[in-house]
Amino acid sequence: SIRAGDFVEYVVCVSTDSQFSNHCYHPSELVKADGALVIDKDWYIQHQILPPISRLCAPIAGTDVQQLAFHLGLD
Repeated sequence: SIRAGDFVEYVVCVSTDSQFSNHCYHPSELVKADGALVIDKDWYIQHQILPPISRLCAPIAGTDVQQLAFHLGLD
């Protein structure tokens, strides 16, 4: 059972399923899948890397989120 404050390990993988929870797997499942599951690098860049980078770069004249996303390889 999971309680408030518990740490739950998961990685977000590429999936065609519309339910986000079906994109999340325990790291051991990723290893057992032997290449059948692929980490969704674009999701991590868009949701974990771009937001803090855009906040850090906000005071720099001439930068915007679209420009940063482009340089991070997001479409």
